[in-house]
Amino acid sequence: MENEIKIAPPESEAREFNIRVMTAINEIYAPKTQKNTHAGYSYRTCSDILDAAKKVLLKYNLRLTLTDSIYVTPESTGELTRVYETKDKNGVITKTREMSTNRVYVKATAILTDGVFEIRADGYAREDLVKKGSDGSQTTGSASTYARKRALDALFCIDDTPDPDSTSEMEKQGRHYEIWKPAQARAQQAQAKKSYPRNYEPSSQKTTKHKNVGV
Repeated sequence: MENEIKIAPPESEAREFNIRVMTAINEIYAPKTQKNTHAGYSYRTCSDILDAAKKVLLKYNLRLTLTDSIYVTPESTGELTRVYETKDKNGVITKTREMSTNRVYVKATAILTDGVFEIRADGYAREDLVKKGSDGSQTTGSASTYARKRALDALFCIDDTPDPDSTSEMEKQGRHYEIWKPAQARAQQAQAKKSYPRNYEPSSQKTTKHKNVGV
């Protein structure tokens, strides 16, 4: 009697893929082993996550790929990019101040597949307008690394506790303010509220309704 070849239905194959993915995600462990001694915090890098994932993914026959896409958006940043001079035939010099109107975003996509099925997650980062000590390619590479890290965080369900390893100084400052707001500032704010007129609402606490618009 000839051996019969049984082909698993797509539902069973998809279920088996999902089980492998969930098991692999559960085994991936990427602790924050990097130290910033100056600021006093621990963090993990994109490389740390990849190193932790490679061994586990190989065990479950899963392949990880990362891709980047670049988007340029027209938006007024109010940042001065250059000043140049022109001279007319009478020798009058005119100075022109040029403002930046475009911002560059990097979209990183992390794809996990077994060759048939796949899951994917995206991460985004914006290039800094000015990054001291870096040229253009380094600025783009830094944004790409951060976007890839966010994509891997989402793909492997890595906790999203605050990491001060942002590529943007502004983002770091904003994040720290929201999470580590000094108790003294809260006390001052509470004291200031007592002196408000009864019907006065601080501008920072006003609520405005916005219509949903497409992005």
